[in-house]
Amino acid sequence: MVSRWFCSRNAANGKCGDAVRLKRPVQILFFLFFLTSGFFFPATASVTTERTVPLVGVKIDPLGGLGASLPVHIETFMGQSGYSVVFGGSLIRSRSGTGSSYYASDGFTVMPEFRYYFQVDPVQRARTYGGVWLGYEEHGNTTHDRNGNPVEARVYGRGGGLLFGNQWFFENGFLVDIYFGPGYFSYSSSENYDLNISKGGFLVSMIGPKQSGTKVRFGITVGLAF
Repeated sequence: MVSRWFCSRNAANGKCGDAVRLKRPVQILFFLFFLTSGFFFPATASVTTERTVPLVGVKIDPLGGLGASLPVHIETFMGQSGYSVVFGGSLIRSRSGTGSSYYASDGFTVMPEFRYYFQVDPVQRARTYGGVWLGYEEHGNTTHDRNGNPVEARVYGRGGGLLFGNQWFFENGFLVDIYFGPGYFSYSSSENYDLNISKGGFLVSMIGPKQSGTKVRFGITVGLAF
C-alpha cells in the first residue's frame, strides 16, 4: 500500500524507478530470513516458560533525542510460539537558529518487525531472536535564504532488512533490547534537501543525509513488559 502511494505521488518526478530497484533486495532479505529461521532456528521446544512470556512490551530508544525524534516500539508476543510482532515508529520535530541560520525539520518513520525467539537463557532471563523488518520514512527540512525566504525540501525512503538481537526480561517487568542487522534503503529527495542539511549544524550534517544503499541498523531500547 505504501509503495503504491509513494509511486503514484512521485510518478511525475520519475521516482518510481527506485521502487523497482528496491523490490529485489528486500525480497532477497526476506527469503534469507525465512530460510535460516527454519534451518538454523527450528521450533524445538520450549522457547520459554509461561512465567517469562509477557503479553506486550512497550519500549523507547533513549538515544532518539540525538536526532530530535521520539522512537517508540510496541511488541506483541504470541504466547509460547516464540514469535512476536513489533510496531516501531518515531516522530521528528526540531527548530533552531534565526534568520539565515534558521533550520527546521519534521517527519516520521514507521518500521514494523517480525521476530522469532530461538534461544532462552533462564539464568540471565534473556531471549535471543532473529527477524525481518520493513521501513518507511518521510522527512522535511526548511532553511532561509539570504532574503529571509523559506527554502523547503522533503525526502522519502523505503527499505527492509534482517534483524538479530537479545532482550532481557527482569523480574520487575523492565526490558532491555539490543539489536543490529543489515538492510537496504532507497531514498528520493528534492534538490534542496542536502543543501538544507549542510546548514543544520554539525550533528545534523553527520546524521541527516539520506543516501540509498545497504545499511547496518543498530539500536538499544528500554521499557516495560505487561
